Amino acid sequence: MEGYGQFCPVAKALELVGTRWTPLVLRELLAGRRLFSDIQQGVPLMSRSLLAQRLKELEGAGLLQATDKKVGRGREYGLTEAGKAAQSVIEALGDWGTRYAQANIGPEDCDPYMMFRAVGRHANLAVLPARRFVIRFEFRNLPKSRRSLTTWWLVWDRGELDACLNNPGFEIDLVVNAKIDVLVRIWMGSIGLVEARVSGDIRFEGPAAAERVFVRMLDLRPAPCGKTFNYGPPLAA
Repeated sequence: MEGYGQFCPVAKALELVGTRWTPLVLRELLAGRRLFSDIQQGVPLMSRSLLAQRLKELEGAGLLQATDKKVGRGREYGLTEAGKAAQSVIEALGDWGTRYAQANIGPEDCDPYMMFRAVGRHANLAVLPARRFVIRFEFRNLPKSRRSLTTWWLVWDRGELDACLNNPGFEIDLVVNAKIDVLVRIWMGSIGLVEARVSGDIRFEGPAAAERVFVRMLDLRPAPCGKTFNYGPPLAA
């Protein structure tokens, strides 16, 4: 990245972490991802060559240390003290975005795979029942490039939450029919659930008890609210 030619700490910080994709790579590292393939799953639209370049840049900047894997080929990536200290920066960006950038979310920003990945990271799984619980999602407004991703099944079974595109053949507890960007914005707190139901942008099919489990799992609020999300577990020193 070309420098700003300023000694301002903001300028110098952005020269290290302000390049395209770098904050999202840091987000994955802060969440405990250590393998190249695991990091890439969190940034699926980023090419492998660019990810390798960004990891090398972070290592050169002293934010990252790469070591050979103890078993097998490849490398593991661990944050240095400087890299770990970036957690407050990434969380602050997330909080700011939650409060002030939600109106910019559209269907093109809402990859179902990434949404379910985030659900697995942030949802309240403790409210799910001891038995198998299955939700079918039907998304109405995916872009043409993602039309094949319209129907998903979210399966909770034996303490594991899995999202799949192929019908697992289990009994369905709840069907969620929604505009995907609206569902994301309800979850993020910029739209209220009541408002979305009145407009018809989200509909539920199934017992009221199953609906309550889903609403509690994602902490969907009746009215808009400010939510914060933890962008990764605290990392040991």
